[in-house]
Amino acid sequence: MTSSNINKTAITLSFITLTLVSSPALSGSWNWLENSPAEAFTDSDWAMLKQTARATLEHGEDGNTATWVNQDTGHSGSITPLSTFDNNGMLCRKAKFFNSADKMTGSSIFRLCKQEDGKWKVTN
Repeated sequence: MTSSNINKTAITLSFITLTLVSSPALSGSWNWLENSPAEAFTDSDWAMLKQTARATLEHGEDGNTATWVNQDTGHSGSITPLSTFDNNGMLCRKAKFFNSADKMTGSSIFRLCKQEDGKWKVTN
């Protein structure tokens, strides 16, 4: 894997983890957002993405894509569950995430498992 691919994967992994388990208003460095669609996301974009991701991971059928579009910003995205499986009693999903903002796009596939507290977390 090239350095560029590793960096893109790290950016997307951080983005997905933060999107599903926490607020975008975290303190600390935001350098990982540079040159990604999330760099341009507004609070309302984050809210739409998180709502769509949670609903899709909870109830979406494998292969069916759920989309979100913020009419105010023009930013958008989609989540497609690819498979559903059990991992030691936890509900897990493999899903493809795609996001677009300000002429930037990005997509990645991740395995996420629902934790005891109800939050979804990226897993290996």
